[in-house]
Parts: sequence; structure tokens; C-alpha cells
Amino acid sequence: MRYLFLLVVTLMMQATCAQVVNMTQLTLEHGLPSNETYQVTQDAKGFIWICTDHGVARYNGQTFKSFSTVDGLVENTIFRIYQDYQQRLWFLGMQGSLCYWDGDSIRQVAGNPQIRRVLNKPSIPSNIVVD
Repeated sequence: MRYLFLLVVTLMMQATCAQVVNMTQLTLEHGLPSNETYQVTQDAKGFIWICTDHGVARYNGQTFKSFSTVDGLVENTIFRIYQDYQQRLWFLGMQGSLCYWDGDSIRQVAGNPQIRRVLNKPSIPSNIVVD
């Protein structure tokens, strides 16, 4: 009886551990604008958005649509994507510039020059530690 129990438990463990993970590597040959990526996120509509050093790519599961400064990005090196409560996707560039996808096109933020000015100022250390 004890051996039957061990056999059943062993078979159950194998059934739960035998999950197959499908993975596909997407590269330049598939339409990705660059192999250097910084962040990947999925929006509310199911699109996969990929931040790269050559813009942003939107993947629908089959093809890529690339966006760059020609399409309205404030810079091509995009590090982060954030989706807000209005379903807009916000893009943060390497220089601290912001722009967003409103569902139809990329819109620039009017305050980008002020944001860049603040980010480029030398910071005053708030804590000085001497060892």
C-alpha cells in the first residue's frame, strides 16, 4: 500500500512539472529595430512594446511596427515605458525626455526643455559621509 501511494505521488509530481515553455527569440531579422533592448511591456490591448536604442517597437504577435524620432519620439534611445490610467503609454528617453502614445500617435510633452534643464544641473549632495 505504501509503495502504491509513493508511485501515485511520483506520477502526479511528474505531471505537474512537465510543463513546456514556448520561447521565440526575436531579432533584427524579425523586424526589431535593434538587438539592444531595455524594457519590454504589454499594453491593455495586448501589444508588446520594446524599448531599444533605436526607438520603440510594437509587436502584435506576428510583425513589428517601429517608432523613432521621425514618428514623434523626442529621442531614439528609450529606457522605460509606463502605462497610465488613461491607457496612454509614456516613454522615457536617455536624456530624460518624455513623450507618450495616445493610441494613434506619439505626442511630445511641452515641459521637456525644463525637465532636461533640471536633470542636467549638478546636484547638491544631501548627505556627506566621511569614512
